[in-house]
Amino acid sequence: MKKNLFLLLCSAVLLLSAGEPAILVRSGAPACCIIPDPAAGPVGQHAAKELSVFLGKISGGPAPAVAAAPAKGMYPIRLKTVKDPAIKNDGYRLKVTSKGMEITANQPRGLLYGVYGLLRESTGIRWLLPGDDGEYFQIRKTISVPTQDHVVNPSFAIRTTFYETVNPASPMWQTYDWMLRNGMFIENPPTLLQNSKLGPGLIERGMESRGCIHGFSFLFSMDENYRPSKTKMKQMFDSNPELFPMIDGKRSYDALKNASGGDRAQPCTSNPETVRIMSENLCKLYDKYGIVGFNCLLGNNDGTLWCECENCRKLDPPDEREKHSPATRYWTLVNQLAAAVYKKYPDADVRGWAYQNFQQVPSGIVPDKRMLTELTYNRRCTRHRLDDPNCPINKVFHQYFKDWRKLGQKVFTWEQINSSSHWYMPMENTYVNDIYTYHKLGTDGVRLVLQPPDGSFPARLRGSVVSQTWRCMWQTVYLTASLLWDVNQDKDKLYEEINSIYYGKAWEAGMKEFRAILNQTAAETPGCFGHGLNGPVGRCLTKPGAQQKLRAALDRAEAAVKDDPRSLAHVRKDRELFSKTWEAEYEKFRTSYRDFSAILRKAPIKIDGVISEPDWKNANVIDTFVNARGKACQPTFGRITFDPDNLYVALEAMEENPSDMVYYSDSGKIYRGSTLEIFLYPPELGSQYLHLIVNPMGLISGAIRQEGGLTVRDVPADTFEVKTAILKDRWVAECRIPAKATGMHFLPGSSWKINLGRNQVRKTGSSATSSICNGVFHGINNFLPLLLSRARKITTNGERTISDWMNPTFAMVRDMNKYSTFKKWNVKNGKYPLNWHPAGGKPGELEVVQKPDGGAYVKFRGGIMNTCRNQEGKKFRISLKVAGTGKLYLRIMRYSTRKDGPKNKYLGNAPAPAPIELTKEWQTVVREYTKPGDEEIFGLGLIGDKDSEVWVDEVFVGVTE
Repeated sequence: MKKNLFLLLCSAVLLLSAGEPAILVRSGAPACCIIPDPAAGPVGQHAAKELSVFLGKISGGPAPAVAAAPAKGMYPIRLKTVKDPAIKNDGYRLKVTSKGMEITANQPRGLLYGVYGLLRESTGIRWLLPGDDGEYFQIRKTISVPTQDHVVNPSFAIRTTFYETVNPASPMWQTYDWMLRNGMFIENPPTLLQNSKLGPGLIERGMESRGCIHGFSFLFSMDENYRPSKTKMKQMFDSNPELFPMIDGKRSYDALKNASGGDRAQPCTSNPETVRIMSENLCKLYDKYGIVGFNCLLGNNDGTLWCECENCRKLDPPDEREKHSPATRYWTLVNQLAAAVYKKYPDADVRGWAYQNFQQVPSGIVPDKRMLTELTYNRRCTRHRLDDPNCPINKVFHQYFKDWRKLGQKVFTWEQINSSSHWYMPMENTYVNDIYTYHKLGTDGVRLVLQPPDGSFPARLRGSVVSQTWRCMWQTVYLTASLLWDVNQDKDKLYEEINSIYYGKAWEAGMKEFRAILNQTAAETPGCFGHGLNGPVGRCLTKPGAQQKLRAALDRAEAAVKDDPRSLAHVRKDRELFSKTWEAEYEKFRTSYRDFSAILRKAPIKIDGVISEPDWKNANVIDTFVNARGKACQPTFGRITFDPDNLYVALEAMEENPSDMVYYSDSGKIYRGSTLEIFLYPPELGSQYLHLIVNPMGLISGAIRQEGGLTVRDVPADTFEVKTAILKDRWVAECRIPAKATGMHFLPGSSWKINLGRNQVRKTGSSATSSICNGVFHGINNFLPLLLSRARKITTNGERTISDWMNPTFAMVRDMNKYSTFKKWNVKNGKYPLNWHPAGGKPGELEVVQKPDGGAYVKFRGGIMNTCRNQEGKKFRISLKVAGTGKLYLRIMRYSTRKDGPKNKYLGNAPAPAPIELTKEWQTVVREYTKPGDEEIFGLGLIGDKDSEVWVDEVFVGVTE
């Protein structure tokens, strides 16, 4: 019995001893030594050094020694590379006992992640941003680690970046270290490893080498120094022009000599000799750089031109030919190139991408399953989550993701989030949540496009917001890196932690509210944001009270940390970025966003390229064509007039030397040269709009597009009537757009939206783009209101618009008076909307809410109505934006216009459309109405049920027949 008790006590002592934590630093003095495995090479040595430096820094004392063997009396920490089947790619194992600690990994870079993971967990250190300002820890005189044995594997294999705008040879050590400390890895061109100043540091940080990207011309003309050679390419063209792309019926050297730019084409990929040359050069790259830590992404030259020879065209399946997509042609070449490499190096890392006009799964070929495919969806929206079914852009890309997953291809993504961050757009509740979606879709990881804060920027960008992009989106970048390493983390809990650290007391005092309002305001602003989507940032602050609330939150945050210089600097940096982006763009928006009126034509207009008819002279002129920086380019003038069946647009583009213009005779390439563009959006079409392109030759390209520029369907050129003329100092385009192009007639009094753009390309190589919407082209929320007016009437009070459907946007208001039909109502701010009247029985409540952009919307309880004065047309489409609580009923009230009877005799109501369920989110609702007789007009009533509060805006009525 005593023996058993003794054994039990011994076991208890041993268990207690085994469970005691390992002491690394005791009372500020090192209690450990660090022994790196020589087999781990420079990366292992760097990991050991990092652990030593930070243990010394965090303890406020000497750094532990890095030694070849354990030191007497010191707790040994061994960093070793092993072959452990439980460890995946960059993962590591941490084993802590009373006798020593082991950080092991299958590859050296995993040791770095093991060291940083150990430091985070045992000391609480956080690296929020690159550089000392982003490093947070508290002095700990004693640092200990509990006993344990567990494996840590990253959730995603691909966790890297692409550095945009900066010199790639910049010594970006702060950014590189931040990436590794937060679970990402460095990827650069392999030539940087040969740079004497950069190579050693990149090698010890485990850099991956990336070849090609936009690489078709590179692989086609690579010389003995592994560089693209224009000399070699010219010799090839002189001897074998059939290897070069056929453009406009002839083989082109110029279209291939540069790999970047919209005019850059691909070689003739159906030619076996082209494939042989590119395959041999690709294999030479793997011969030089090996297959460990090196990959080639076989990306096309940065342009959408492909060879037009007969053999190349045969590679395109009919469905892709119809969509102008070379998906099958691209993957046919890439499969051939990859096969040549795999034959020589079966384990090589070869990659392709889904990009530009071949983002979908190819229909004529299956990509090689051994390849990793980058889904380069740079035009996806970051204002909405990828899986948001209401986002017209992301809805398409989300389906692409699912299609690639169904195909079984290994994929990762290109993330152009910097395009939104240039404008200080919050993404922590949209893009960051997509990391969870990517994990569910089986995606292998992401490549973030960033501007490193310690990169070398060109002179024009130094000190600009672009150079501060990382600071604009630091929460998004940090959270993304954290979730890529461990997707099981609670993003919201992590968000609270990092902001509390970064802003100190200012977080609870005001910055938490500031970020919340910023996110809510961005979420509720119409449109999509992201690369090429050009959502109007200035529109965000048109939400009533938003700017004042954001400023007040910043004021409270600053006051809370007036004695904390570090946190105060962070709050002031956010104020600066907010001012340079949201507030600056808001001022631009307020001054440039205005209505443009078109007057109903009175006489015939001959489409002949001569703008001489009286209606053109009577038309308003719009000349505010500016580029994306708000600067005027070559002067451009637009005029618009209309009749119910047609919209007429006349554009004059001034040119100092018209013979210097570049334009093409093939309508398929119209966008490559000088053009004038018309964007026409009837709100009744939801998120679709008409896009018409015209070049100086009179060639036309027309399409119905979805929000974001995605093509829904092409519109035949003969739908439109266009005539152009090239004069001594300008070129002119006179256009007739028939109602059938959109399905909506041009009813006087209705409101549309429009944009006019110009692309100017010269033979000298210079180019410029401008538009009446601050230089942006696509994006319906950028477009200006176009008011279709019956006549121009000049009174002592100025110009009046004579329309048949008045005040659809509630912009025209009047102070309450004894004559107002709302005099028995509770009118909260003493203003009521013109041309609108009470509907229903009992008096209700009304409030006109002014929007900072000059418009307004109405809140009401009860019912309001307006009357369509037009007697023409039979079928109508009614569109309105609504929000609120309860239900809204549309009432269509019929009135007679017969001359032999009582004027405006009430004929009863038409059958009521289905009621509308209101939500706090604005929604656009469309209803149809057909008049029973020609001698009728109708009134539109908006009636809320008993407990409803209705918000309404943009009530449009358009004729469809």
